[in-house]
Amino acid sequence: MATGYTLDGDSIKRLRAVLNWWKAQPQNQGEFDSDTQQSSEVPSLTFYNGSAEEVPAFGVMAITDAGELANDGYVTIAKPSSTVAKVYAVNGPIPVATLTYGQCYTHGHCRVVYDTGTPAVDETWIPKSGQWSLIEGTDPDGWHVVVCGIVDSTNKIMLAKIVDGAATLPKFYNNYSGTVPQYGCMAVTGTDDTALDYAIPQCDRPSDTIAEEFLLSAEEVNEVDSEADPPDTGVGTYQNDGEMVLVLYDDAAGAPVLDETWGPESGKFELTKGPSSTGWGVIVAGIYDADLKILMGRVVKGNLKPFELYDDIKPGDVDNDVMAWPLGDDLARDEEADKIAVNDGILTDVRALGSSTKDGGTPDTGARGWYVVGPDGKNHILSIQRIAKTIIVANTYSGHAAIPKTMSSFAAEFTRVCDDGQNPLHGAETSLVVYNPGIDIDDETTDILCVLDPGTGIADCLYRIADVACPI
Repeated sequence: MATGYTLDGDSIKRLRAVLNWWKAQPQNQGEFDSDTQQSSEVPSLTFYNGSAEEVPAFGVMAITDAGELANDGYVTIAKPSSTVAKVYAVNGPIPVATLTYGQCYTHGHCRVVYDTGTPAVDETWIPKSGQWSLIEGTDPDGWHVVVCGIVDSTNKIMLAKIVDGAATLPKFYNNYSGTVPQYGCMAVTGTDDTALDYAIPQCDRPSDTIAEEFLLSAEEVNEVDSEADPPDTGVGTYQNDGEMVLVLYDDAAGAPVLDETWGPESGKFELTKGPSSTGWGVIVAGIYDADLKILMGRVVKGNLKPFELYDDIKPGDVDNDVMAWPLGDDLARDEEADKIAVNDGILTDVRALGSSTKDGGTPDTGARGWYVVGPDGKNHILSIQRIAKTIIVANTYSGHAAIPKTMSSFAAEFTRVCDDGQNPLHGAETSLVVYNPGIDIDDETTDILCVLDPGTGIADCLYRIADVACPI
């Protein structure tokens, strides 16, 4: 049985402060620990095990009471029983002995133990009386989880998203003369205290009038219509921007790419590439539905600032503070302004376009990105153009003749399309040597997919033919 230790409220707050500071350091982002890194879990609440049993790691618990530990809130839990609780929580990665304190998850994604069967993606699982594990079931109005996948089939642990049926999403009033689509981006234009007995945000479709704040709808919401059956009140719910969000996008500027920032566009509920002029935007985590044009990401607000690299960051660089030009409201380089230092503790592989050395030179076009001022006072890069990982090159070998697998390399002189738009050539170079690891290329092939050669390194920017389908 695990040994429990009781911590007072001051100790818990100090531990949280140290942990949050450590996680905020750029070099530690994504490296929380081996137990939590897999699903980016962060325990959100202290609990007291009031049951007569040890709570297993990732066990589901019924919340029975709330208390206060030296001004630091906690909840008391019990094993799920026939007395249905309105709110549940999931224990962290450490078993917690009876009558001791632990840390639990109350929202977002986390690992949780399940009973029998094989959880499938998007299934709903719920607590069961008399056990710490979940069973498959449906209770849309109560606490449940939505399955994201199996983490450990031997120990019956899955990754899931907590859905608290007892809690409701925040509400907004649709002031637009039409329907707000599900996952649409809305500009906050004021407050409304007529639809409900308390004030809620009043929202409209984004326009040329600059808004400071935006919300993302969680459902389709019609305008007010008292004649409808049932009547439309114009009230809907919006997503909590502290979690991962879903939002519509306009692919006129291309499909969203990981780490790009997308923001509101005048006259549309869909996002477009680039944040708003006030810095509000969504950092892309991936495409949720390509057919419906829905992306997944996290909201960033107001403190994003654009820059353009002046010098480079490469693998092995000791000092990741590099110089950059600040960009104006029109995203034009302000060469009259003092250069700023931008810190890249995560990417460590960005460079100015056309630059092959970290020499403080002035490339024709610098790689652009967005930074935010962190709690340490440094300018931390949030997103930036990356060194291309794949490239399409033209087969110029003997007039597009077949390339036999015995030919180790050939020179490509014409078409070059990188996956991030960067030019792989340095300076005045006009050709690129492409290495062939032993793949036959027929004489009908003109465009060839290549990837960075791990054997030669990013600094040399050398590519080899990839034996995979061409993505474009």
